[in-house]
Amino acid sequence: MVLFSIADILLSVLFSFLIVIDITGNVLVCLVVYRSKQMRRPMNYLLVNLAAADIVIGLFMLPRHVFNHAFDHPTGKYQPVPGSR
Repeated sequence: MVLFSIADILLSVLFSFLIVIDITGNVLVCLVVYRSKQMRRPMNYLLVNLAAADIVIGLFMLPRHVFNHAFDHPTGKYQPVPGSR
């Protein structure tokens, strides 16, 4: 059993909070531009593009930091599969 330090737990909670804020804020930006006809300008389409890219980062890259320690080997060493060579 692997025990996590307080710093690891705090970083995981912080990254989880940032993921929620990131995805919520960027979805709101996309919805505002989509629903408001006044906001459909070329510059705002660039902002929607940035928001969509940031959503992808929030969905695929940030969870890696949340689960960083959950998938470590208990001994901390790489153990090759027997018979793989």
